[in-house]
Amino acid sequence: HDHGRDAERELSHFPQGAAFSSDAGTAAIWGERGIVFMNTQTGKELRRTWRPAQSSDPVLSPDGSRCAIAQGPRVRLFDTKTGAESFHGWAAQPDAVAVSGDGERLAATDRKTLAVFEVASAKPVRTFEVLDFDGLGFEVFLALTGDGNTLALCDNRGTRIFDVATGSEHAHELTLVVEQSDAAFR
Repeated sequence: HDHGRDAERELSHFPQGAAFSSDAGTAAIWGERGIVFMNTQTGKELRRTWRPAQSSDPVLSPDGSRCAIAQGPRVRLFDTKTGAESFHGWAAQPDAVAVSGDGERLAATDRKTLAVFEVASAKPVRTFEVLDFDGLGFEVFLALTGDGNTLALCDNRGTRIFDVATGSEHAHELTLVVEQSDAAFR
């Protein structure tokens, strides 16, 4: 029996993160090589799937039925129960993804451009050029509102808010200051 191989297998699946659907009925727990989807009420595993190398952290739709991942030159959206892929798009190297609260829109960024897509048609609704974005080397996060009409981009400089309908960027800037383990929003 090869105990070293068992330990390597266990370490490669050590949990690196988790996400919940907005109703808290579904959880996604991921590690280096895989994602496990589970029903939080019953503890039953819904599906286990691979996690592509060099992919973003998975993002669940509000009802937990779909999961989005940025991987290589595309964004993938797939069914958490069947694994069927319902969307793949984007022609750049996406770093982050977000799914709207109604599950109808998906956003992605490659640190130069932000794009918001209609999931059903896989067509872009709006793109934003963010060429002045200097977050290289830092993590970037996206969030869409419930209706998919407002988009937030968070990076090492703060948070920028975009109106998907008009294409305008809101002037507010939110930063997080961390001092001696205390975090405060300004």
